[in-house]
Amino acid sequence: AWDHLVQDFDSSKANFGVVANLKGKLDINKGHPFNLADWAHVNALDYNDSLDQIVMSSPFFNELWIIDHSTTTSEAATDQGGNSGMGGQILWRWGNPMSYDRGDLLDQELFFQHDCEWVKEGSRFRNLISVFSNRDTINGQLGSIVKVLDPEYDTLTKTYPQTSAGIYFPQQPTYTYELVDTLFSPRVSGAQFLANDNILICSGVNGHVLEIDSSEQEVWEYIVPIDQAGVIVPQGTYLNLPTSLFNIKRYPVNYIGFSGLNMTAGNTIETGQSNCGLLTNTKTDGQDQMNFNVYPNPVQGVLNVSSEHYGNFIITDVFGKQVRLGQIKPGTTKLDVRYLSPGIYNITLINERIRESRLISVAY
Repeated sequence: AWDHLVQDFDSSKANFGVVANLKGKLDINKGHPFNLADWAHVNALDYNDSLDQIVMSSPFFNELWIIDHSTTTSEAATDQGGNSGMGGQILWRWGNPMSYDRGDLLDQELFFQHDCEWVKEGSRFRNLISVFSNRDTINGQLGSIVKVLDPEYDTLTKTYPQTSAGIYFPQQPTYTYELVDTLFSPRVSGAQFLANDNILICSGVNGHVLEIDSSEQEVWEYIVPIDQAGVIVPQGTYLNLPTSLFNIKRYPVNYIGFSGLNMTAGNTIETGQSNCGLLTNTKTDGQDQMNFNVYPNPVQGVLNVSSEHYGNFIITDVFGKQVRLGQIKPGTTKLDVRYLSPGIYNITLINERIRESRLISVAY
């Protein structure tokens, strides 16, 4: 990155230029909002051997980048060379054109995203790019969205086309899958498109994994069975403090990395019953619910919690740390949240038979 910087702040400094005209370079004044050394924080990458290119994800830029892998080390430090003829410059970038001074908020498509990869053979989206957009918006509320993109690579010119406004294609994702409520994950997480055309989704903050088929029907799910003390518990046990999971990948039994290894299955890690069907028993069935609401959301001072039942509440931050607990009564309970730092929290209501959760956003 050091070889491909641009800035339009100080003409006396190196790399001064018009950011909007140098899309192959990174504006050093963008990225992390608090100017930390980890200003780009690349959290994922994937290699495409047929294109000889690398895609990577920078959540602080809210962008995916593609670079040319075919360059030599010396060519990569310049703007020439390699199959693209562009050296180590960015060939394609997507998710937030404002990072190179194009477009506006309406053009932003990625929000602190994770886990970019080229979709492999077997899926209807093969050769496209998938990504987990963590902090997206769904019907006016925070949610996470799995997105599939077609960069529309031109194999003849070996370039990625742009709109007349100078923004890289696509203008819209090819496919999206929305995750809301207790599956919303503001950090980590990911999605893998499998050879049977299913999608394996990791809601990382919640330690919750689910697999859906091509009709978006859930066919399998799993919750990390480790409590806050590191003790392994039965699958499906409710944990006040969920264990975060960075990501998950499924490998077929003929995966080359397993060659020569003893692949005999051992014991399940959960204690007690190991029947995966147990997980479904922890869900409410519509006849036995808290039926609670929280408002206003986002909240700046007092949070109203309305419920039809007595119970306890637990508020945890995005890291799973418990920040408050107490009791609620039927009707409306007012909770003072002014002492909480701005951010996303999870509030869970529990009684002897039921538990339900909602996400809340504490604003300034």
